[in-house]
Amino acid sequence: MRIAASVPVALYPLLFVGMLLFRVGGEAGLVLSLAFWLFIGVWEWLYLAPAIGWALAKKHPEIAKGLALGGVIIGITNVAAWGIGMYLGVRQWAQ
Repeated sequence: MRIAASVPVALYPLLFVGMLLFRVGGEAGLVLSLAFWLFIGVWEWLYLAPAIGWALAKKHPEIAKGLALGGVIIGITNVAAWGIGMYLGVRQWAQ
């Protein structure tokens, strides 16, 4: 569970160090940062899936259901937020 909680916090420093090591340009760094926020529901499942598997292996189905439900809610909210943002952005530029 500690791993699942620390992955989002550790991701940005790791990306930053990786961009410095590979001398990534500014635009590519922006794309990497935006990709995290655009697909946060997908990123969350990358660390939730092992946590759900661990909970099931330890015979804790309630915890696994809670983690899965949280992941679904975050994914739906992410899609809804981006949909609303895109709708408002397109609507603003159309005027």
